[in-house]
Amino acid sequence: MSLALVKVIGLICAASSYYVSVTPPLPRAGPEDKVFKTQSFERIVFALSLLTRTLFILAMLSEVIVTATIGFPRTSDGIPHYAYAALCPRPQEGVEELQRVSLLFALGVVLSAVGASIRAWTYRVLGQFYLYEVAIRSNHSLVTRAPYNIVRHPSYAGLYMSIIGMLTMLYSQSNWGRVCGLSYTAFGPLLSLWAVFWSSVSVYTFISLWGRCVLEDKILHQKFGDSWSDYRRNVAYRLIPGVV
Repeated sequence: MSLALVKVIGLICAASSYYVSVTPPLPRAGPEDKVFKTQSFERIVFALSLLTRTLFILAMLSEVIVTATIGFPRTSDGIPHYAYAALCPRPQEGVEELQRVSLLFALGVVLSAVGASIRAWTYRVLGQFYLYEVAIRSNHSLVTRAPYNIVRHPSYAGLYMSIIGMLTMLYSQSNWGRVCGLSYTAFGPLLSLWAVFWSSVSVYTFISLWGRCVLEDKILHQKFGDSWSDYRRNVAYRLIPGVV
């Protein structure tokens, strides 16, 4: 199997994983559900989810096109020349390294895939109780089976992993924007804004998710009382066993 094919598979895997991680599994909370909007994140979470997954998938698709064109010149004739020219306007010396699967790239793909798998697991375990908002359903029950018997907020742990994986891939040495010389074109300022955007959104999300952990613990304690206190004693950590 060629490195280019491995890279393309990794890109598709990362895009799919990020999509799973940031796509709401259920519709919004209904009028019978009690929703808590105590931080700005709760007011923009749906729009932020749509924006980030759209941008990331477009970035991965662009890199797939460029990598396939470089790695499989005989099989990429169906890709219009202008698409490659637009996506890779000033190929730098060693542009072939875009086919290379660096350690950082591989680590990013693995983190994204594991994070998405954890998220999907929590979607299935919580079922109707998994809402993208911080909310209590009218028939809410306390779920304590795996993975909720390992940490109290495994879904957020998975999302942390997915975001770190995504950032690791975007900033790896063999990333598409760097080797295609986009920074030397009119898109250069946009690339700088791109980096600032992802860094800012990631930090904002990290802080907001921690705020959610604290808030949800408080809400569940109020809702379930002693049952939740017993659960907290048995599952002492929020995100990483033995750490935090």
